[in-house]
Amino acid sequence: MTTLIHQPNDKLFKLCLHEIIVAKEFFHAHLPTAILKQVDMDTLELQKETFIDEAYKTTEADVVYKVSFQKTTGYLYVLTEHQTNIDPWIAFRLLLYTTRIMEMHHKQNPTEPLPVVYPMVVYAGDKPWDAPLDIFQLFGEAESLAKDTLLKPYQLWDINQTSDDELRQQLLSGLMAFSLKHRNTRDFEQFLKSCLPWMHEIEVQYEKTCGATVSRILIKYIIDNSPQGNKELLVQTAQHYLSQTLQGDIMTIAQQWKEEGMQQGM
Repeated sequence: MTTLIHQPNDKLFKLCLHEIIVAKEFFHAHLPTAILKQVDMDTLELQKETFIDEAYKTTEADVVYKVSFQKTTGYLYVLTEHQTNIDPWIAFRLLLYTTRIMEMHHKQNPTEPLPVVYPMVVYAGDKPWDAPLDIFQLFGEAESLAKDTLLKPYQLWDINQTSDDELRQQLLSGLMAFSLKHRNTRDFEQFLKSCLPWMHEIEVQYEKTCGATVSRILIKYIIDNSPQGNKELLVQTAQHYLSQTLQGDIMTIAQQWKEEGMQQGM
């Protein structure tokens, strides 16, 4: 039975590459030697999924083969491009597509390492291809910075491994981290004696900007994560350290606790 090709230019390559023999010849001819040496062509397995964005489905087609590399599972991803106007952002879209393949694999195999995905683009347009092959070129004048940051190890701040003295050196973000670090403290009174003067310092030093706002956020966090007894201790201790304004805020919240308790009792 003859297969009807709805979009012949885009689908020709895709339909042919669905045949394992054609795919093997194609990959043998076009994969870099370093990649080819690691691929076991006898393990090629055609995938049914497509990863193209909806807006490009009329001008592109893709083929995905799962394959075994020497040390891992991987995928060979072939994108056929037949637009008259070459998309200069295709390197960015390829990054999205390959990430989606990794995501699909991870969902299907949550305990396995992420797969290696090797992308290829097949182009048959009239104009010579002039889109960047490297995504870093798409960052313009920030290309060097992108090379130094993209796909590099992320920066980690482990708050529990940071001393309180070091946190104290950061007046605003340090108190935020201090509150997180000691959220489950058993000595809540000592926590308040450290936290509330610090909070007052923020309120005073940043009176005209964010002082009151940051302090209210932290008070709300402490209240929401404290048992009833600690909340009462907060009301008492705040009288010794915080401004009248923040004390008023806490008393308002305390009244809300009382009303909520009455409602629960009723």
